[in-house]
Amino acid sequence: MDKNNQSGPVFTGLGIKVYKVIEKKGDLMEKVIFDTDKCKGCGLCASACPKQIIEFDDSINAKGYHPAMVKKQNVCISCGNCAMMCPDLIITVRKEIVA
Repeated sequence: MDKNNQSGPVFTGLGIKVYKVIEKKGDLMEKVIFDTDKCKGCGLCASACPKQIIEFDDSINAKGYHPAMVKKQNVCISCGNCAMMCPDLIITVRKEIVA
């Protein structure tokens, strides 16, 4: 287990890594993490999200784009659709283990 309380990836493919989180810190765990400096704001992730919770940030990243982000992490179902659609492989999806 690494420093982020994650086991190794439980699903990998096409550069996608879906992790199961061993412990949850606090009330809210980030289920989807974007490498915002590399996001080009194409919107493919937003169109693939069944919960429609991916939005574009107001800030501009290092590439000059408004990066995508999940503003309602508690609504996310960790399906991984966003990560599968991302052409730049900048999205990490994590799932919590229910004990």
